[in-house]
Amino acid sequence: MIPSNLTTIELPSSKDIEHYKQCREIAMLVNPKLVEQLPKSAINECAKKLGLLQRNTLVFNCEDEVSVLMDYCLFHFRVNKVNVISRYLLVSPPEKDSIEMELLKTMQKAYYSLLIVKKVIANKGVLVFDYVNEKDIFLIDLGLSISADTGLMFASHIVPIGQFYRTSGAMLPIPASLFEDEIVPITEKFFTKNDYLSPAQEALFAAQVIRVALKADVMENVRYQ
Repeated sequence: MIPSNLTTIELPSSKDIEHYKQCREIAMLVNPKLVEQLPKSAINECAKKLGLLQRNTLVFNCEDEVSVLMDYCLFHFRVNKVNVISRYLLVSPPEKDSIEMELLKTMQKAYYSLLIVKKVIANKGVLVFDYVNEKDIFLIDLGLSISADTGLMFASHIVPIGQFYRTSGAMLPIPASLFEDEIVPITEKFFTKNDYLSPAQEALFAAQVIRVALKADVMENVRYQ
């Protein structure tokens, strides 16, 4: 399932790490702006898909599930096939060469995947196996470089940052038993005959993965850094 060999892959430089830190800082400012632009119907509609709406009431097992819901809304709630990220770029575009512009454009290229940590690199991030795309990628993530262990599996939106990648911030740990029993069948259903998912298909894929993970209460011991 997961190649055991360690890929020789270029590691981020100190310049790459500083750029990552800048992007994270800007993301913390931009994401609230994007949330404010969501239609009122977005929250309940997405919460229903993720199993977080019960009798028209939002129900969370922990505060961090709110971040998961908002993350899903930003990438997958669409009006006329356009999500809030693309709409923001059309209506309120930042300066052409700004980090905010770069951030939003890379968010447009984000995709949802399952990742398995193969190697932890202190103060840089983690080499992971991208299960959906069947390739190794390097995630710049200072938090994971401290807390992750080899073999850790999680689901997240993956955002390109130069030749490397970062997560959108809302990660779901996936226990091995949950992966084998419920996540693998979901993945096979979507990707056995498809190398590419349409935006609608990817939204459905992400929703099903998130829903079974939240139902299993995987966020119980997670705290974002």
